[in-house]
Amino acid sequence: AGFVNFDIIGSEEGSWLYGAYKWGTEPILSVGLSGVYQSLATRNAFGSLTDDRIASVDIYGNFPMGDSEIVLESTLYLNGNGTGSANTGTGFFVDLGYRFGPFAPYFGYEYFQSSSCDSGLATAQLATCNSTVDTADSRNLRAGVNFFMNKNLNHLNVEFEVNHGQSAYGAQTETVANAGYSPNIN
Repeated sequence: AGFVNFDIIGSEEGSWLYGAYKWGTEPILSVGLSGVYQSLATRNAFGSLTDDRIASVDIYGNFPMGDSEIVLESTLYLNGNGTGSANTGTGFFVDLGYRFGPFAPYFGYEYFQSSSCDSGLATAQLATCNSTVDTADSRNLRAGVNFFMNKNLNHLNVEFEVNHGQSAYGAQTETVANAGYSPNIN
């Protein structure tokens, strides 16, 4: 795995780079590139071990204006988890916020589209592949407002979100299969 970040304007301080309201006086503009490769790290739709590959490019901008600032953060990524994997595909997100004093309304959009099945698959493999691709596709829109009480240390966030596709984290219902046990009902 590797990550390279280039500061074009200003500097992002610290050992970990992340987008946030900086409460600074100087503008920041940076771009980053990353890549991950692990041989035979995951199973594809047919149960065979396959390589795990991820590549991404991102941009971060923070433009202060007195007691306000505009923040833009966006990432485009390519995910490769083998033929027929719902997680093999292309995605991106973009977040845009404007802070004025302690208030910061924001907007975000996330997108993922899995790759189609390879045309050289056998009939049975093609059926398996077609049943798994596009199951992780998602289009997610969110808007909200932050109220900062102590800059980034303490804040209240109110958000509205519309999710289309497989976009929720964790199990959305409890069943014997995802709970890992059978409840004892008396």
